[in-house]
Amino acid sequence: MKHKLLFIILFISCFKIFSQELFSPITSETFGLNNHTNRDVSYFSHVDSNENTIIIATTEKDSTFTDVLVTKIDANFNLVWQKRVSQDTNLSYDIPVKSFVNTNNETYVIGRSSFNQSLSNGLIFIIKLNENGDIIYNITIGNTDASDYRDYSYMDVDLNNDGTLSLVYNPIEFDSENLDDFVFLKVNNNGDIINSFTQEIPENGIIGKINNETFYFLTQELNDIDYSLTYNFHKIQDENNQDSFQITNSEFLSYYNNSGLSDQVKLTIDNNSNFYIAFNNIYDNDAIGKINLTKIGSNNSVSYSTTTNISNNYTLIDTFINNENENISVVNKNDDNTLQYLFVDANNTIQSLSNVENTVATGFKKNTDGSFFITTSNSNIRLFSNTLTELTVFNTSDSFELIDFSKINNETINVIGTSYSKMFPTSDYYTQLDIEVEKINSTEVINNYTYSGIGTSKAFQQRVIIDNDNNYLVLVTEKMGPEYLGIGGVNPPLNKRIIKYDSDLEMLWEVEIPNNIFNLVNHGGKDIDFFFDADNNLFLNLPRAGNNYGLGYSLYKVTPNGNIEYVNDTYVAKMFHANENYILMAEDYFMYDDTSKIYILDKVTGNLINEIEVGHEEFLEIFTIGEDYYFYTYESITNNTPDFIYLYKNGVKQFTRSLDNNYGIFPYEIDENGTLFFSTRNPPERRLNKLDIYNNYSYYLTADQIYGLKKFSNGNMFLFLNNDNTLVLDDDLNLLSNGDDLDVSNIYLMTHGDYILLGTYYDNNIRIIDNNGSVVKHLYLQSGYLHNWYSKFDNQGDVIMVGQNGNRISTFNEYGWARGFIHKFGTIENLLTIEEFETSNYNIVTLYPNPTSSILNIKISNKIVETVILFDTAGKQLKIFNNSIIDLEDFKSGIYFIKIITASKDIINKKIIKN
Repeated sequence: MKHKLLFIILFISCFKIFSQELFSPITSETFGLNNHTNRDVSYFSHVDSNENTIIIATTEKDSTFTDVLVTKIDANFNLVWQKRVSQDTNLSYDIPVKSFVNTNNETYVIGRSSFNQSLSNGLIFIIKLNENGDIIYNITIGNTDASDYRDYSYMDVDLNNDGTLSLVYNPIEFDSENLDDFVFLKVNNNGDIINSFTQEIPENGIIGKINNETFYFLTQELNDIDYSLTYNFHKIQDENNQDSFQITNSEFLSYYNNSGLSDQVKLTIDNNSNFYIAFNNIYDNDAIGKINLTKIGSNNSVSYSTTTNISNNYTLIDTFINNENENISVVNKNDDNTLQYLFVDANNTIQSLSNVENTVATGFKKNTDGSFFITTSNSNIRLFSNTLTELTVFNTSDSFELIDFSKINNETINVIGTSYSKMFPTSDYYTQLDIEVEKINSTEVINNYTYSGIGTSKAFQQRVIIDNDNNYLVLVTEKMGPEYLGIGGVNPPLNKRIIKYDSDLEMLWEVEIPNNIFNLVNHGGKDIDFFFDADNNLFLNLPRAGNNYGLGYSLYKVTPNGNIEYVNDTYVAKMFHANENYILMAEDYFMYDDTSKIYILDKVTGNLINEIEVGHEEFLEIFTIGEDYYFYTYESITNNTPDFIYLYKNGVKQFTRSLDNNYGIFPYEIDENGTLFFSTRNPPERRLNKLDIYNNYSYYLTADQIYGLKKFSNGNMFLFLNNDNTLVLDDDLNLLSNGDDLDVSNIYLMTHGDYILLGTYYDNNIRIIDNNGSVVKHLYLQSGYLHNWYSKFDNQGDVIMVGQNGNRISTFNEYGWARGFIHKFGTIENLLTIEEFETSNYNIVTLYPNPTSSILNIKISNKIVETVILFDTAGKQLKIFNNSIIDLEDFKSGIYFIKIITASKDIINKKIIKN
């Protein structure tokens, strides 16, 4: 019941997330130093008809978790081409499961791509590349946006002689405890599904094999009443041509009832469609170390089921069909460390064809010409003919983990693997993974090739600021290796950089900050402050080691061209403000001194001009009006005495405002006129307070504590209360309206014109709220969230956001990586111009590729696309297309909307992106 409840909770949470519209960026870039390559792992190798080697591996890139990396090198180990393919899922955790190379030297990769919410495997994908590395097709079984997401627990695929693929999988239903429905597909050479049917196969365990477009399964079922096991054999050619029967052979049942089905069961099919099953029981019972060999004839009956002698102990390695159409089992005889080849003779007796003494096999691989490999250690590979004659012994350099190997001829093979090294010298762990390829003969390594993918990074702290010319500067701190998430490991050194992008997200430059600087974003609970001068020079007050309790600050100037210039040593500062003439830095008393201080510095040189002490007052805000600078301070003595707010003008105290003891002044905001709006929360009178620079004071009583407040540009005030209620007040604190109730927490507010963006930290939701407090748009971010560090409106009103992707990307449980990103979204007005909606049939619409640089294909299951109308984000109609393929080559990059009208007059609206 607990498992079922978990499934329901996950399903509801997934539905809630995907019921929101995705907040998609107009354009996006990622950043990082690309020196972490922990997911460069080898999987499969092939040698084509021209003796080129094709390596199927994985790598990391940008915001993706793991991508498929296909590499082709020629006979001399020169790179011919390399192709990285990523599935557009919210996690993009792509793992190859099988691969093939056909007679036309085309490469197929079949794998799984996990979503954030995948429970086991994820989305099935199939990639086909031609001989030149061009993608013929890249398809998924299901939608990459997870709108029809179902996981699966079993999948198999086989390449047919005509280049088509036969595939079977069983989807997991979220609301079902049974995993009985199996989907059978045939995919043609263009990536189209040309045949599909579903068959119910009850099972509590299954193994299978595909051969000549026929699916063979051995299944195990558990009786819920007496817990007895039954075994069934299934042979399925198509929807109308199927056979199945229950296995009742006593020898088979006696053996398998002690062991059950597992991945250790080996299946083979001979040229006459006879089906062979071999299994080595590993459980601690009477059958341990014994191998059962079973044959099911083409007439769908058990021809024999026999078990090795009880006096011998075996380990099964694999099985194959030899040139005489006999089923051969490759086994280790553990009693005397002998490699043996077993088969069943005409009298149904197990015989040994050949023995290789003092040899213990660790692996097996059969070649297309009938020869086969036996591995006896990580570095030792032995080639045998189909007649069991040993041909050649090969030894790798033994410097990497052996993953796969392919035969070139009887004297030469290629091997692939993964090597491990340290990412940084002081690391305790070998987490730098590289792909290794060697060409070897019987005596030496002839050639080698080592490579890594582009890599990823651990950009763990980011901030975006925008200069006077609408360029975006990203302040980022990055770990130069994997962070250790356990206890006792060594963390890597840090790199601190500033990256500058123009408004089209073209990188202009990046520059490294000196090593003596502690942080670029926040230090000791304080945001690190900055300002731009009229010439677009960036000034940063950065923490370093110093004599003020071990801490000091320095003012740095970063020119518009990315040159870093040291200006002067400055001060520890809670608050930082720059006007036309001065830099003002304020620090509260309780941190380092017995009095709060404000320092007035020359704006150009950073030299101290004046220092003002204000006792035990805490600074609230520094601001400038005209040529005068002001600051508010706050003093709370005890909970039983009044609190005080003070206003200073040009360093001189102007007034004191006494308040009832109110348990703090937060949140608060100061408008462009210097008026202070602040919340007090002493029950029962919770208030929004207003205090201007002339000591005029008023307040509004609220029903509950204020958790957030923000002004619209017209002066109205938005309040978010502890009870999830929202209010809108005018500038005189009169109630205008009760806004929408919002069941959210950990909010952050940003204002743009007549709208407020309300973001939440943990569920990545953004709500756009209008003047009346109504939510007019509810958006979902795949990554990132609203915060002053991470989000800004640029000079044109576009939302700019930085952050990290990866969902704590990890190699093992102890390590984590994440890639930095910068997204540019449209303006709020453009987001609200067109109401994008879906009909009830939205799950059947497929757009690909999206984003696109030119051609966009539209597919709707069981529907004919009659008309497609293209709109811009302002709602202007741009063009009408009368087919399901539209060409966007003549349109500029950006977001567009299409209205799809089917022949049956269904109307579906979709958002698309033109690169």
